[in-house]
Amino acid sequence: PAAETSRTGRIGVMATERAIADPCIDDLIARFAPELEVMRLPAQDLVSFVERRYLSSSEAERRAAVEPYVRRFLEGGVDRIVLACTHYLHLETDIAACAQALGGEGVEIVDARRGVADRIAQIVGERSDAPGVPGGPGASAEAAARRPGRFFLTSDPPFAPSYGQWARRFGLQPPERL
Repeated sequence: PAAETSRTGRIGVMATERAIADPCIDDLIARFAPELEVMRLPAQDLVSFVERRYLSSSEAERRAAVEPYVRRFLEGGVDRIVLACTHYLHLETDIAACAQALGGEGVEIVDARRGVADRIAQIVGERSDAPGVPGGPGASAEAAARRPGRFFLTSDPPFAPSYGQWARRFGLQPPERL
């Protein structure tokens, strides 16, 4: 969507350090934005901010956390900022407001959540050996994505108490080990 709607031909991708360095991003750019200038910006500290501070942070703290990244994107002339980490979606409003405050007229924030969810559903659907995961070989990504009330963490137990806070915020049960 960012490549399709950019008016300037410059888009920014905000992701974790690992995602920025992953060859997968090169493939995505080659497939969907070969003619565009793509500015990649690792924002690892925003992951920690969301996990540890977001629930108790003020609007001013959130804006201060995102401002350096937004400023760099605007200096690079981007008109689309892709949030390529689900943690950053919690800061979407703050990123957009910061862009507006810094003169980023027409800058739009692009939510990469659908692509991430589709990929997770595909992986989960392929894992026939995962206990408690309905489906198995050949299970569709759509079917996996429709399983209500479940979420997956990419870390090992014990889970930090904040995970339970996040789960309750979205009406989910606290995490459990599969």
